[in-house]
This record gives sequence, C-alpha cells and structure tokens, in this order.
Amino acid sequence: MCWISFIEEFWKGQREGTAMGRIEVYRDNPHRYADEEIRFATDRVEEFEVFREHWDWMDITEYHLTWLRSYTAKKFCVAQTGKHNEKDNRRKDERPNTREANSKAR
Repeated sequence: MCWISFIEEFWKGQREGTAMGRIEVYRDNPHRYADEEIRFATDRVEEFEVFREHWDWMDITEYHLTWLRSYTAKKFCVAQTGKHNEKDNRRKDERPNTREANSKAR
C-alpha cells in the first residue's frame, strides 16, 4: 500500500491557466520524505482539478500506483505527451524534424 499527496508548484514565468507540480508517494514505512515523485505540468486545469480531488490523500495499491503513473504521463505531462503549450512560430522548414532525428538515434 502507498499513500499519495498532490503538491502544486508555482514557478516564475509560469503561464496563467497551467498546473505544475508533483504527486508524492509514501510507502508503508513512514519516512520523512516521499519515496517517489510523479511530475505533472498541464494546461488541462479543470480536468486536472477533478482528477486531483478524487485521488489526493488516498491510500492506494501498487496496481493503482502503476495506473496513476501511466495516466498522469499521458494526460497531464506536457513533456511526455509531446504537446506544446506555446505555439511554434517558426516556419515549417525551420523546425527540427523530430521523426528523422529519432530514427537516426536508433
């Protein structure tokens, strides 16, 4: 069993209408600090608030923790979903070809 707590962070220069922070995971043995952190950064604030209200301060199983990691990464993590909050104003021919770069890296 684990216990989780949502911690929102506020950064200088953070755009209004975004939520950023971490989900702290505490294991069975009480520790002074969290055993794990699951990061989030999203502009889906309303959807995130519902999600947080449901899960915050909850005791969960390892099965639910695995699901929570995956769901958070898919829905509420800009870096892992590839979704960008800011529009890329460069012309298409000036943007890096990520597909080409990824195939070269393999």
